[in-house]
Amino acid sequence: MTLAPTREITRPISRATSEDVVRDTSLKKLQQSLAEFGNARLAEMRGHRRYPTDLESGVSTGLADGETMEEFKRDVLDGLTNRLRPELTPLRVDIHPGTQVVAAPYEHSWQTGFGQPWAHFDGRMTLVGGDEFSGAGFSFFITASADVSVAVTPQGTYGHQFTDLQIHPNLLTTGGAGSKVYDSGGTTIVDTKATLWNRVGMSPGTGESVNIAMADITAISGGPFPGQRLFPVLFDMRQGDTYEVWIYLWNACANTAGTPFFCTQSGRAPVVTVDAGPPIIVH
Repeated sequence: MTLAPTREITRPISRATSEDVVRDTSLKKLQQSLAEFGNARLAEMRGHRRYPTDLESGVSTGLADGETMEEFKRDVLDGLTNRLRPELTPLRVDIHPGTQVVAAPYEHSWQTGFGQPWAHFDGRMTLVGGDEFSGAGFSFFITASADVSVAVTPQGTYGHQFTDLQIHPNLLTTGGAGSKVYDSGGTTIVDTKATLWNRVGMSPGTGESVNIAMADITAISGGPFPGQRLFPVLFDMRQGDTYEVWIYLWNACANTAGTPFFCTQSGRAPVVTVDAGPPIIVH
């Protein structure tokens, strides 16, 4: 009896989870970059005031006696955080040759402002819109056994909702999602952001509610053409190098302190697919 020779099947990409790799995160670089982005957005927004404040109505906020809107938002965020569960919602993912599935838990989390701090547990990013810059996200590491081009796509859902109970013509709110990729030397090779809403002024009944697939996140367009898709994230990988991929949500609000304006933003990506193919750019 002759046995057929066995052939080892090597994936072009794989998840990197060694202690040395996980320890070498670009979290500080991400924090600095997004802090600069958030501060710039807030400075621009807080300098924007076009209407006298006496246009604002005095409808009751419905808050408990002595409770501020900021305290209420913190309570809501704490409640959302306390409902964090380790189990994952069943999700169908079509697998093709050259595809690697990266599943939660991920390696690192980032948060600021009114953002939930533990997105790496199950890919759940939750934010409440306060009168500041807020964000939340997670990262993972991948490596390549050959030079390849990859497309990274989070598989899950995204949603945001905001509303107001009064007329606030000077209120500003904006938010969106983004991705960053760092190579093994800590150099940023991908930095993309999508603005999903940008609202000036609010009145009762003029809020917004959006629920879509994470893969369908598209920036709002300022012209006649559709906005740019955020995903998939496209970049080239060199053989033997390790890359850290960040996916995050963000929002910023101004002139909302003390108002009954309320905003929530959430994304859930229990798995991320990474599709590999022949390199677009040969190094």
